[in-house]
Amino acid sequence: MTLPILESLVGKVVRINKGGPESKTGKLLAVQSDYVVMETINEQNQKSEEKAKGKSKEKAAEQSGGVALQTLQEMTNATQIVYYRTHHIKSVKEDTTDISGLTLPSDEEETSEYIEAQDFHQMLGGFLNECVRIDRGGPESRCGWLLAVKPDHLVLQTKEDGVLYYNLEHIKSISSEMLSDNQLQSGLSADMSLTYLDADDFNELFEGMKYYWVKINRGGPESIEGILVDGADDHIVLAVGKEVHRISTFHIRNISLGAQSQQNTNGGNSNSEQNAEQKSSDKQKNSKKKDKKKDGKKKDKKKK
Repeated sequence: MTLPILESLVGKVVRINKGGPESKTGKLLAVQSDYVVMETINEQNQKSEEKAKGKSKEKAAEQSGGVALQTLQEMTNATQIVYYRTHHIKSVKEDTTDISGLTLPSDEEETSEYIEAQDFHQMLGGFLNECVRIDRGGPESRCGWLLAVKPDHLVLQTKEDGVLYYNLEHIKSISSEMLSDNQLQSGLSADMSLTYLDADDFNELFEGMKYYWVKINRGGPESIEGILVDGADDHIVLAVGKEVHRISTFHIRNISLGAQSQQNTNGGNSNSEQNAEQKSSDKQKNSKKKDKKKDGKKKDKKKK
């Protein structure tokens, strides 16, 4: 998608991508060298509101404690600023349908503030120490606190996976995430004292993870866990049981240390040590028994 085409759509309501989790409708606010800024509409809540309005107020109140319509309206009015990486945009469609029901600001109203930067990497720096959502959905999408931005990856603290290291090439979109009290209480809060691997690039990151149990990608057929044995410029070597996997570095969307698996591995080592100690103890006992038998035989010979 060329920049002149995208620039001609600034200020208009468009749909980015035809389908999938990255497909959103909204007002295109700005076009930069390698990303675009869009104020999105929460279409799912819009449809839910229309269904709720089709029912009687009494019935809606009975079903949801009398606050359904108000909550849906508040959710629909809350738009969101999303930053899309240009080279991940597959298509852009100008919306020429009736959008009178959509709650986007008009040209006369003030649009939401957004981060202005020369490129996508510089823009990411504006989210440091804030809660963000990487991608709109799918197995690789995560919400967490942005701890660092490096030349080819970023560091994200998440509730599900601990510290995640994202390959910048595979990040399709990013947005600021507003947390509810329930989310904060459930453990999704910032821990700025959290330690992480402070590597300059992915290759240095792999070097720091060598001989640790790691998880590559969050889901889908390319997700895999194992011990990182070696890393090169274009691939890494992963030991998974009796199998050895060589994985292209470019296709690693994200990577994390497998804390639980590592604990299991440590536990296995501990059990092995205990077993070894037990075997050693048994050998010593057997040796003492043999010595006693020999002593007994010698005494019997002397008596004879």
